[in-house]
Amino acid sequence: MMQVMWFEKLSSYYGNQTRTNTDKVYGEGFRAAYEAFQQYGLRNVMLHVKKNNFLPRVDNVEDSSGSKNSIKSALHSPK
Repeated sequence: MMQVMWFEKLSSYYGNQTRTNTDKVYGEGFRAAYEAFQQYGLRNVMLHVKKNNFLPRVDNVEDSSGSKNSIKSALHSPK
């Protein structure tokens, strides 16, 4: 039982660290992927990335500075 409680706390800690990370890839990239997942579902996001090599566009995405849609220009367009 103690292992389960410890694992839940550890999972919560790492989840929070990932969601609040200001790093462009591990923070903003995670939030962009998670927003796409919430809007389109895992299967559709994975198919889109497989076909296009970038995440699908998502409405009302905010970056770590609170600026809307700046993630789109950095992560949602082909190189």
